[in-house]
Amino acid sequence: MLAWALVFEISWTKFKNYGLFEASYACSVLAWALVFEFSWAKFKNYGLFEAGYACSVLAWALVFEISWTKFKNYGLFEASYACSVLAWALVFEISWAKFKNYGLFEASYACSVLVWTLVFEISWTKFKNYGLFEAGYACSVLVWALVFEISWAKFKN
Repeated sequence: MLAWALVFEISWTKFKNYGLFEASYACSVLAWALVFEFSWAKFKNYGLFEAGYACSVLAWALVFEISWTKFKNYGLFEASYACSVLAWALVFEISWAKFKNYGLFEASYACSVLVWTLVFEISWTKFKNYGLFEAGYACSVLVWALVFEISWAKFKN
């Protein structure tokens, strides 16, 4: 759902000038819902639920950077660096500093890969008309990888 929603919003904004900031709302809500389902509702684990904040902030930051670059010509690849650093910092704080859990820290790799892949796809699509739906694969991989890493590393489930 996250992948489809994000790609739909980005596609719609590209052709209809709907506003990329609206996409951040979809990403943020879906991120919270996904993490809430996997952590609170399923595992009754408040610690993992905290990861929802990281996902939410990442969604906002990513869309903000993309929106800013679109109008300010800052360069989408620069946005990937900012988002990548954010992903590493947030996951590190949540997992290592707070939970002292190296397994969850591994999830930062998934976040980092998502950011680079997603931004690359969007950048490539913008200039090469490669197809925004390919970006959906990047989003989908992130969701599965992140949840898998957190679930496996922390719960061995």
